[in-house]
Amino acid sequence: MHRPFRVAIAGGTLEALGTRFSVRKEEAGGATHIAVLEGAVRITPDRAAARVLPAGQQARFTADGIDSITPADASVLAWTQGMLLADGMRLADFAAELSRYRPGLLQCDTAVADLRISGAFPLADTDGVLRMLVSTYPVDAATRLRGYWVTLVPRVAEEEGATGASKNISTRG
Repeated sequence: MHRPFRVAIAGGTLEALGTRFSVRKEEAGGATHIAVLEGAVRITPDRAAARVLPAGQQARFTADGIDSITPADASVLAWTQGMLLADGMRLADFAAELSRYRPGLLQCDTAVADLRISGAFPLADTDGVLRMLVSTYPVDAATRLRGYWVTLVPRVAEEEGATGASKNISTRG
């Protein structure tokens, strides 16, 4: 007996059609993003016609309908392999995304929020990612509560005699 795999979310239902796919709910706005890596997925919004999304495509949808279908972003495939891709991403947006994968609080000071960063970062080692940011970009990682609370701040020039923020991101065991 065939029993379809369905994902019910606010705004609709997704039905896997022999597939591998990624689903992400927007925190604000109530939209859902879906990217199909293999097979296909039927998207059925609550108040709009269903559509099948084939492999290699992605879409954003709400209960009222499906936005335009576009080629799947490389970052989706990277995410399935435990990597976070950034290609000219604002540091504030990167920190918000990275914070989803680490305990505690990760913030970005407004003074460096618009700094653009690029790279591929392993999600299994968020402390290592923070160390990479500090060694590559003009930021420091100010830590409190033994690394549980981290704020990305502008690097203070050492020639000014300032001690700057702590760059020591503890590695959890």
